[in-house]
Amino acid sequence: WEDSLVLDGANTIKHGYALISRPSMEPHFPRGTTLIVDPDVRPSDGDLIVVQYPDTESATLRELIIDGPNRMLIPLNQNSDADHLTDTTRVLGTVTQYRYSY
Repeated sequence: WEDSLVLDGANTIKHGYALISRPSMEPHFPRGTTLIVDPDVRPSDGDLIVVQYPDTESATLRELIIDGPNRMLIPLNQNSDADHLTDTTRVLGTVTQYRYSY
């Protein structure tokens, strides 16, 4: 039970998973925030998504900005540069909920 999490709308999430925030996600998400990710939700403008860049084994969290034909991936960390979302970047899911326990 310690590793269980009850989700809002859980009957609609079939293949979801949870991630725990990292220090690089601060101040947007405090350490220990649980992010609920649904790989079946098609992301739209302004959504937070989990992506995997080509030739990497790790995934990262980005904000998706859609402006006409342009799809940009904006990092949470202001010290990083934005990237274009290309066909070689794999979208692993859309953040649908997040939880933080004090």
